[in-house]
Amino acid sequence: MDEKIYFARHSQLNGFGEQKQNMLRQASVLVIGAGGLGCPVLQYLAAAGVGKITVIDGDTVSASNLHRQVLYHSSDIGVKKVDILKERLNTSFCHLETMDAWLDENLAKDMFPSFDLIVDTSDNFATRYLVNDYCVKSGKALVSAGIQQYEGQLSVYNYDFGNGMRSGTYRCLFPEVDMDAPNCSTDGVLSTAVGVLGLLQANEVIKVLTREETVLANKLLLYNVHTNEQRIVKYRRVAGEEVDNHESVSIPSGTDLVGVSWDTLLEWETQAVPFTLIDVREEWEHAEYNKGGINIPLGELVREISSLTAANRLVFYCKRSERSRIAIQRLQDKGLRNEMYYVIQ
Repeated sequence: MDEKIYFARHSQLNGFGEQKQNMLRQASVLVIGAGGLGCPVLQYLAAAGVGKITVIDGDTVSASNLHRQVLYHSSDIGVKKVDILKERLNTSFCHLETMDAWLDENLAKDMFPSFDLIVDTSDNFATRYLVNDYCVKSGKALVSAGIQQYEGQLSVYNYDFGNGMRSGTYRCLFPEVDMDAPNCSTDGVLSTAVGVLGLLQANEVIKVLTREETVLANKLLLYNVHTNEQRIVKYRRVAGEEVDNHESVSIPSGTDLVGVSWDTLLEWETQAVPFTLIDVREEWEHAEYNKGGINIPLGELVREISSLTAANRLVFYCKRSERSRIAIQRLQDKGLRNEMYYVIQ
């Protein structure tokens, strides 16, 4: 394919031209997540000719993804998302790399310094804070968006203005993580809201990479697809809220949290070792697919604590161990002292 013809409309665009197209060609971007936001972000960045895109995601396609994650089909259910991307994205002028993994502190520390820009399209607060904190530590700008029901938000954090100053961070707006905050798994989300915010996020990435003056740095875009209302809220970098006064947010871990494998549980059953298996996902997730046990969603678990006190051993499972570990921590904080384990996923 002729590159000049392919990018002709960019080259003809006043204020963009070949110079900024070359800036995209030379750029490297790390995208965290290949879900609802990730799909439009990846489609447009690859098509726009961003030179190198690396995607990290450890998830598989599920039926409940398909209404908003438009890169995937019903035949992809159960398949790793990163295994599908190369055949679905236009990579004619983009080098695409994928990693089947969940982001953790070690990966963030190792990977972030190698990229020009970090793009967070993840769907959980622990990852958002982790990405924010390591962007600050590695001196990288972050384009991050979030969706809740009909509404979305978007901003560029830790942006280098080129004068020794950087824009505010995610922590400057939201200093502490709220594990009880609503998310699309519990409250739902409109498919078009995800598409609109993902497209706006891709647009912001292009603006950052081409050094546009209108970047959403120190500005939070709020968009409601239900009412079509849009507004921008200004904020600033708050001393002490970047990272230093906070511990890095990650999924709860430590000596009090013990993981077991499904093989171990099978051995316990064979040996008649008593335990109570609890799925802490939402009811619809349990109905869609489960591995047995009782279903008590994470948000309802503390209210059900009295029914758990008589159990010898409590074993929690979810999709990727995250909610299970949070479940144990919450019950321990409420004084429950049963033996408690999470299933390692």
